[in-house]
Amino acid sequence: MSEKPTPLSSIFLVQSWLVLAFFSKSIIRVIIKVIRVIRFLDRNKKKYQFCGKFFKMNQEKIPFKISVVKGIAGQARNDERSATVRITGKIGFETDLSVFRSDCDKLLSAGVRDVHVYINSPGGSVFDANEIVNILCGFSGRRTGEGGALVASAGSFIAMHCDSFTLPANGRMMIHKPSGMTFGDSSKVKNYADLLAGLEKDYFEVFLAKASNPEDFKAKWDAGDYWMTAQEALAAGFITGVREKITIDRESAAMIAACSHEMQGLSHEMHELTRNGQGLSHELHELTRNKLNFLNNNSMDFLKMIVAALGLSDNTAENEVLKQVIQMSDKNRALDEVNAALVAERDQLKNDYDALKATIDSSEKDSLLSAAVSEKRITAKEKETFAKLEIADVKALLGERKAPVSPMAFINVGDAADGSDKWTFTDWTKNNPVGLASMKRDDTERYKRLFKAQYGTEPS
Repeated sequence: MSEKPTPLSSIFLVQSWLVLAFFSKSIIRVIIKVIRVIRFLDRNKKKYQFCGKFFKMNQEKIPFKISVVKGIAGQARNDERSATVRITGKIGFETDLSVFRSDCDKLLSAGVRDVHVYINSPGGSVFDANEIVNILCGFSGRRTGEGGALVASAGSFIAMHCDSFTLPANGRMMIHKPSGMTFGDSSKVKNYADLLAGLEKDYFEVFLAKASNPEDFKAKWDAGDYWMTAQEALAAGFITGVREKITIDRESAAMIAACSHEMQGLSHEMHELTRNGQGLSHELHELTRNKLNFLNNNSMDFLKMIVAALGLSDNTAENEVLKQVIQMSDKNRALDEVNAALVAERDQLKNDYDALKATIDSSEKDSLLSAAVSEKRITAKEKETFAKLEIADVKALLGERKAPVSPMAFINVGDAADGSDKWTFTDWTKNNPVGLASMKRDDTERYKRLFKAQYGTEPS
């Protein structure tokens, strides 16, 4: 009959891998870091839900809504050529603008030119805001706008693309630099920083073009969130008028509170999570680097090292030591699960960004190719081939294509050897009727001038 394993043997059989990993001078610091991060996650997991919560915070309280209808409220005149767009709530990161674009396209096809935009929003996704601006710029007439209680962040960016924009006397406007976060290696972080810098430059140029005092604006821009009353926004050049006060409802009050307070709290908590996580990562790196050195020291008392590392007394029973080791292993697995969730969230955000970028590139490519066809730089058949290329290749190839030269370029004008620069309408009719026909098509003003000189009236 085999002898029953001792408690010490059980430790080696069940947790030998963890025992070996503990052979580091920094193990106490590692344990402290693990405990700190676990406690931090336990305190905050319900409140923030980590990275995903950063992007979706308050969307349940402030749902995003966008719509467009024909006509402008209170203006019966030109209703058939006008439309009203309403943008309310937090511009979400899961917003589907396809329905909004489709509705606007229908109005454009029906001859609508002017658009009036109402905005009551704390901001949100930079890319969704950019797409909204792209859609609104499709209206070829006048773009007017008005704000509700709050026009902030990406919402104020949309407002800057209106020809005129007003705020109520008790309204607020806030502008600031785009912000975001990412995880990954140095290359991924650098690429994300480059993306963010480009977006910041785009926003800065749009606001700078409206600012009445560029130097003062630059100072406010670099200082952080730039909050303004309606009168301050008017003086700064970001709006064109101030309306009478409005009644601020609960939803608007919640947006203002969320925009000015919860983002600050979330930023602090995420900073703490990152700081603790980085410290833990450093300690684990040191543990791995030194592990082999300790494996070579066969004279160490394994059990005493574990007892000391866990902060237990020297007379702690071996079964209790094993229990503590197993608990630490369970907490390590919990950390691995949290990390896996963060990685999955990051990958989903990347996929969403890639999909949005592809949509934007496709829209830009279609606009470039449609314009090239109109200018006769390419044919409709060539457009199908060009559409399969990357946007950078399309831009390069279209840059090499020139619009065809008008036939009028080959008609003798000015100091022509045949004296055609002095011909009357009758001379053209007798000497070069083909050239006269080309003039009528391609040089309308000259054709009208000769016709009127001959017959005393403009051609019908």
